[in-house]
Amino acid sequence: MSNSFALITGGSSGIGFEIAKDLANRGYNIVLVSRNEQNLQDCCKRLSEEFGITSDYISSDLANKESVRHIYQTTKERGYNIEILINNAGYGIATPFHVTSLEDEEKFIRVLATSVISLTKLFVRDMVEKRNGKIMIVSS
Repeated sequence: MSNSFALITGGSSGIGFEIAKDLANRGYNIVLVSRNEQNLQDCCKRLSEEFGITSDYISSDLANKESVRHIYQTTKERGYNIEILINNAGYGIATPFHVTSLEDEEKFIRVLATSVISLTKLFVRDMVEKRNGKIMIVSS
């Protein structure tokens, strides 16, 4: 598994980081994706030290339309074989629907739905070609 990685969106906290720890414990190398670069650095260091695996991160905001292509291209440029894709990123909007701006609702949809479909579309092609891979979608 030296070049096989699990990519986990929303991977620097909560359910995503717990999934990362479980997969690292099983020997998978990890790529974490979230917005907070410092949290990503800290989590990668912890995973590598605790489990002896290779861990890396991509700081990216899935509310940004360009982020999905950036994530995919970055894994290709770094030569990572993404064997497992965990679509886990998410958040909540604390304001009532009638108060929330349309722009905030669209960002919410990009993170919870559009990015999931887009990342899956990009990575599943590689998985089908290699006849190997797993995809997990965590949703609320």
